[in-house]
Amino acid sequence: MDFYASSKKELLEQIKQLKIVVPPRGKERTTDHCEQWQIYYLLKCLFDHGLVCEPFRLTKRESPDFKVEMSNLAYGIEATEAINSDYARFQSLPESNNSDAVWDPSLFKWGDKGKSLSQLREIAKRKKLTGCGWFGDSVEREFATSILDCIENKHKKLLKGFQRYDKDCLLIYHNNSTPNIDFSLAKKLTMEKLEPYWGDGFHVIFVHKYDTLLIFTNNNVVQLSMES
Repeated sequence: MDFYASSKKELLEQIKQLKIVVPPRGKERTTDHCEQWQIYYLLKCLFDHGLVCEPFRLTKRESPDFKVEMSNLAYGIEATEAINSDYARFQSLPESNNSDAVWDPSLFKWGDKGKSLSQLREIAKRKKLTGCGWFGDSVEREFATSILDCIENKHKKLLKGFQRYDKDCLLIYHNNSTPNIDFSLAKKLTMEKLEPYWGDGFHVIFVHKYDTLLIFTNNNVVQLSMES
């Protein structure tokens, strides 16, 4: 996964080689699959928007997961996934992958947890939506809360034993299914949630949601379109 590129053409070729298809949950999916998938989409998006430069070096490591060197700066990038743990377990069940299975993400909202295996199997056998859904701005508020929770979870590990770099970055793949999200409102609410956070932790928070990348820093948020 490591590479060095000294030109735009070489950099694009190297980034494209990172693209992979991640196996479904419960089908030999590994952490390496997920991390490579995440870094591909991040780097491809930044390249497409002219936000990377050469020479460029990517190194796979641990704590954080990646090191990027460019513009005489070193960036540490830790990759994580925002998903309700019960929803992730549900997706790996054979019952949930039957052709007539109905996936109801409203039963797995952020913060809801503690379902037993038998409960998950019973949900997987349902033939219609049974959750209460979302209303008002609950989608955007749930999104903001999930981002802060992911950051706080990784923040403890960052301070405890991560290698620190010029810029410490957290890359969140937001994979908790929701209805259409109002990104303008989601950005505003997330910025408000993060206002007390900035200091000795991550300098940059990347959030990949659907085909959108949000880049949060202590005083700004940028929204970029991504490859689908």
